[in-house]
This record gives sequence, C-alpha cells and structure tokens, in this order.
Amino acid sequence: MWILPVTPLKQFPQQLKKEGVYVGYLLRNQQQYSFFEFADSEIEHNLNKIWSICPIPPNMHYPRELQNVLKRWLHFHSEIAGPLNQLQQNEKVQLEGLIKDLIQCTNQNECKNLSINAKRSELNSWLTHYPLYCTLLFIESMSIENDKLWWTCLLARIQRCIGVMSYDLCLSFDRARRDFKQVTSLEVNALVQMSNLQLAMFCKEISELGQFANIFTQRQNQSKESRPLIYKSDNEYQQSLMLSDDVCVDLYYPVDLEGNELASYMHFSTPIESLERPELTYHQQQQKFSLRRSSIESAISRENKMHVMTNSSLTPFELSAWLRLICEELFDNQLDRIEVNDRAHWFLFFLRLFLGKISNQLMLFNDANKTDSKPVDQCLIYSLADNKGACIIYIRLSTKLFQGKNPPAGSKQYFSAQKYFDVMLPWPLASLSNLVLRNIPLKRRHNISIYSSLKTSEVEHRKWLRHKINQVKSEIPFNVSYSAILNSFQCFTSQSMPSVYRDYLKQQGSVLMHYVNDEQQQISEQVRREWFRFLKVIGLNQSQDWSNQTSLGLIGQTTYHSQVGSAITLRDSMLVEIIDALVSPLFELKMSEDKIEITQRIALYLHIRSAIELALRPVKQPYPQQYHIAWEDRVMSVSDKRVHHQQERRLIVLSENLVKVLKQYQLFCRKVDGSFNSMSLACLTYFDGEAWQIFNQANVIKLCKQYLDDIDPGCFRHICASQFTQLSLAHQNLYQQQALNQKMNHYLRGQNPLGEFALLSISKAVDYQRDMTKTCLLAEQNDAFRQKIESADKLIIDLMKK
Repeated sequence: MWILPVTPLKQFPQQLKKEGVYVGYLLRNQQQYSFFEFADSEIEHNLNKIWSICPIPPNMHYPRELQNVLKRWLHFHSEIAGPLNQLQQNEKVQLEGLIKDLIQCTNQNECKNLSINAKRSELNSWLTHYPLYCTLLFIESMSIENDKLWWTCLLARIQRCIGVMSYDLCLSFDRARRDFKQVTSLEVNALVQMSNLQLAMFCKEISELGQFANIFTQRQNQSKESRPLIYKSDNEYQQSLMLSDDVCVDLYYPVDLEGNELASYMHFSTPIESLERPELTYHQQQQKFSLRRSSIESAISRENKMHVMTNSSLTPFELSAWLRLICEELFDNQLDRIEVNDRAHWFLFFLRLFLGKISNQLMLFNDANKTDSKPVDQCLIYSLADNKGACIIYIRLSTKLFQGKNPPAGSKQYFSAQKYFDVMLPWPLASLSNLVLRNIPLKRRHNISIYSSLKTSEVEHRKWLRHKINQVKSEIPFNVSYSAILNSFQCFTSQSMPSVYRDYLKQQGSVLMHYVNDEQQQISEQVRREWFRFLKVIGLNQSQDWSNQTSLGLIGQTTYHSQVGSAITLRDSMLVEIIDALVSPLFELKMSEDKIEITQRIALYLHIRSAIELALRPVKQPYPQQYHIAWEDRVMSVSDKRVHHQQERRLIVLSENLVKVLKQYQLFCRKVDGSFNSMSLACLTYFDGEAWQIFNQANVIKLCKQYLDDIDPGCFRHICASQFTQLSLAHQNLYQQQALNQKMNHYLRGQNPLGEFALLSISKAVDYQRDMTKTCLLAEQNDAFRQKIESADKLIIDLMKK
C-alpha cells in the first residue's frame, strides 16, 4: 500500500465485526451490495484498508475530530510520498470515502466533544490497544491550528520510516509533544520536503526530539537486485470474486509503466478452473512477474536497436558524413578514380550494406559460360557485355529458409512457391562490379566464392573497414563502428519494408515467411525502391544516371504466378469462386427443408470471411463467448496459440460490416433452433442437426470437403498476411511493419516489442487497430475480393432477416 511503503496491508480483527460501529457498517454495506455474492469479501477488503491507515476502536466517541485528523493524516502521507500517479490518487479518494462511510455509522447518542489539550486519562481505555488513534486525537485537541499541522506531519514522517507505531513509540511521541516548549521556525512545507538525514539533524538539535533522530537514519533493507531493472512495476492487478457457487469473476486492473490506471476488465470463470489453478497471492504474482522481466527487457532492447537514435546503427545523415570523408568519389560519380586495391572492398562494403550480411559460400557465376554447370541457389550471376559496356549482375537467393506447411500433391488452387528468386544489384554495386570484374582473370570469375575471386577474406575486409573508420575518427562527432555502418540500411527500412524481404536478403529464416506470399517481381522492385530512397537521403542521387550504370532489362520481366513464401495461400481468383460456391446455392434452398445446409453454408462463409479479415489461427476454439466481446466497441479477445498463458488473450478489432453480419447471424440461429443460447456458445457456431458445433480444424475441414474442396484450414490467415502486405505496398507510405505484426499478433520470439501501438494500454491498442482497419478498408475499395465480400454480406443479411 502506497501510504505505508514499509509494511503490508493489515488484517482487520474478525472479532470486532460484532462490536460498535462495525456492526452498522457491515449491515449498511451488505444491504447496498446484496445482489452480489462477493459483498462480504469486498467489505472485508475495505476494512483492511481502513485498519492499515489507523486502527479505530469500535466505540469511537469523537467522530468529528477523528474525521478531521484522518483527513489531515492522509493529506500529509500523500505530500510526503511525492506526486501520486492516477492509481494512487484513485486509492486516496477511495480511502477518504471509506472513512466517511464508517464515521456515518456512529451512534449519535454516544458522541462526545474532545476537550482542548486533552489529557491522557480521557482516552485511558484505548491507550494500550489503539496507540496511534489516541495520539492523533491528542494532536487534534491542540488549540493552535498550525501546531496540529506540524505535529501531524512529523508523526507521518516517523511512521513512513518505522512502519508500525507501537505503544512505547506513541507514548514517547506524545510526551515529547507535551514537553515541547520551544517555538520552532521550521515551516510545515519544509518539514515535508526535508530529507531523512536533514530531519535527523534537526531532531538532534532539539532535546525533546533527540530520541527520534535515529529513526530517520536507520538503513533500509538492501535490495537483492544487483542492477536497476528496465521494467519493474506490475502491469496488472488481479482480484477474484465469487458471484455464486457456479460462477466467479476475475477483476483486472491494468496500469502502465508509471502506475497510471488503464481500462479495467472482467473475466468470468467457474470454481472448477480455480480449483485446478489456485489463485496466486500478491507476492506469488510478483514472483511470477519477475520471471518475465528478462524477456521483457530483451524485447525492449531489441526495439531500441531499431530506433532511429540507436547506437547500433548509423543514421543516413551520419553515414553520409562518414562517406564524404572516406570516399568523395562516390558523391562525384567518379568511381573509376577509386584506388584499384579499394574497389573490391567498396564492392563488398555496399553488398554487405545491401544484403545485411555476406555468406562465405556466396559464389560468383558467369552467365556466359559454355559449360553445363548451373548456378546454385545462392550466388552472384553476372554478364559482361563487351570491353567497354555495362555489367549485368544480379543475386540469386534461396527461398527454402523456413520449413512451412506444403499443399497436397497436385493441388492447383494455391499460389506456387519457387525455390529461388533473383534481385538485380542496384547502383553503385553494378558499376563497382564492372570495374572489379574486368581486372580479374577469367579463371577467377566463374564458379568460385566471391572472397576467393577478389583475393581477400572476411577478416581482411573487416581490417580494411576498421582502418577507414580510424582514419577519420577524430573528425566526426559521433561514434562509428563496423556493425553500426553495415546495419544502417536495415534500420532505415525496419518499418517501410516487410521484414520478410530483409530476411530473404540476409538468407535468414523467419516465421513470417510461412505466411507472406508475394511475387518475385514485387519483392525485387520494393527492395530496389527502398535502396534508392536510402541513397537519396544519403545524398548519392544528385548527379548519378543509374540507367547508364545498371541494365534494367531483368526488372520488367514477366513473373506471373512466380510466387515466393507461403505455399498454402489461395490464388486471388479462387477466393471469389469460394464465395460464389457458398452463397449462390442459398437462394435455391428452402428453409423448411434445408435449414441445416443453409445454416452451415452461412456459418462457413462467415468463418472464411472473419478468418481472413482478423487473421485468426486455426486453434481449438477460434471464436470467443459473449463475455469476451464488446459489440458496441467492435472489440473481442480471442485465444491464440502464440499467447503462452491461459490468462492472456489476443485483442482484435472488428469492422462495422463484420459486426453487423455476426449479430444478425445470432438472431438467425435463434430462429433455426429455439434452444440456441448465445451466452453459453461461441459467437460463431454451426448447426449439425443435433447441436451447435465450434469451428475447430476438424470441423472446418469437414465443412470445406462437403461444400467446397480440400482446403487447408490455416490458409485464410496466410491470405490475410499476403493481402495486407500487397495492398499496403501498393499505396505509397502506407506499409508499416509494426502494423503487420499487430495484425498477425506475431513478434520476435513471441514477445511484444512494446511499440507505440502496445504500451500496455488496451485503449491504445484498440485505437491503433481501428485506424489500421479503417486504412485497410480504404485501400481495398477497388479490390475485387473486397467488393465480393460486401455484396455477399448484404445478400446474406437480407436472407437471414426473412
């Protein structure tokens, strides 16, 4: 509790519930909350809070004085504690209300007036068991108002240092107050702001207060943590309350890093679940949360590395300043003036900058060779036109970096997944390769590793680059390192280019490769576009004519259906056919005879439509029950296997059209089956003639075989990833990597990087997804599949209303 940071919450004595003022307090609150089964536990928790502020006797005869002094007591504790966050401010207001309610339950016939400068004998019956209560009343009986403030503040400072106010300590304090004859010049505000050391020195100078000096100099218990934690505050408080013997509710109070309270929410469960998973105490929750700190710190660290001001990479302007000092020829478009020994290293430098890293097995292959050898999956393929012509060079990259799910043999409804794809190397790589390769003997230009061809190694290249860094180290005002230079392009494109594209360039497998499916031409063009944008910011675009430096012949080649990535992404034409195959027969069926088929066709359509829009995973129960949905706000929480704890769920936002059709479907289900109970079932189910079934993988496969074809139940999530990527890239400045991560609920190693869209705030996450959904719908206005969905929604809603 913030008011007493050194002591835990005190427990209210159970035997006092049948005495004095507490009888009326309990009766009053039980009548107020009689419709809740958890009223007793809530009232007991409030009594514990009151008892922690100041133990109050059941027969209090001075309610007016007590209310004044406790209000002053809370005020000074909040002033000493420093600025209160929103959570603490709410708690203070709640404490003041609890005290007011308790005092109102006092029997007016037993009320008395406290005499001025009351003697200890007046409160003799309470001195032993309620020492703090008596001490505060003695202070309230003082005749001078400023003295009341001063001594209350001093007592609060003592309690915050020592915790429990024992009888001996309260007796010593009261005697010192009564014996104190000096007129102190120390103001109350100064007493609040003084440090413990200053307050100890002040007490030593006054004989009556000297005995309290050692209280302010006691050493606090040293923390066992050897270093400060990046993230060390609880992000959620949980309280479990019983509604009945069959149902209990968990109340969650999320807070952000500064303790500001966010939107609270409830989760209903059964006591059987709580018996299987017993509720953790507050200290157990703290211990459980501490085990996750290292993972959260790692996530924050990775996020900071991609920040524009990170030290792990140079900004384009810093890289530009360094390049101008090292190689001015790049900015003058005079690459032939670069020293011959440095040209190969500059080629490797820009190749490493472009790709992210260079493998030692990267081969050099001459496209004009006369042998039967074929290029491997990862190699540089070049072609020299003539002695004075340009050099056509591109890199062949492997796509078999992530072992994803493959479609059944012979199936043609999915996009193809090529084993490799080619990317033309942009300027200045093509120009440098032209200069370098023409000075290399023919026998070292074919079917050989790039390092062997250039007669160097990765170690030698590192030495060369470090030498260049040290040459101008004293002339630049920022830190330059080998990795910071070579990570600058990766950091520059961290949000504007799909992370899958960067992973392909680095030949590094990632889970998103399993989802995103794109054409080779799209990937190549996007990579080159981002590279030229990077060069423009650096300042390398003012006088260069890239069309003369690099042949663009391969860029415009046709790559229709030469896809890279997910192997189970349905073709665009198949999506429209699926909708037609499900919706068109509905108008030929009769409700009286074919209600089961009608229900199943509509439900399967809604499942496909929802899974594509929301990127749902094919889990055991993809759709939640009603208490996990806020229809008016278009928000629901769903289970997701990337969420590693049962208590956590994935938060998603629905579009307005999807909410309308789902709500109308629930009304339609009641017409089909009178026993349909929407509160006990998932928001989307289908009727098999006997009961309402959920959309698990087995049921989805069964319905697809019956009404469509053999379709993988996980392909709809892949469609969402591909459509989101393609539509975002089709519109300038629309794509953001964090938007795709949020849409797919996918993060590195399953850890949320705590970006601007997920600052532990439900409201911020919802607002971000709403804006993202709105932007995506605007981008999809002219999309054939989106237009088909909108027309199908209208037809199905009209059919269900009949």
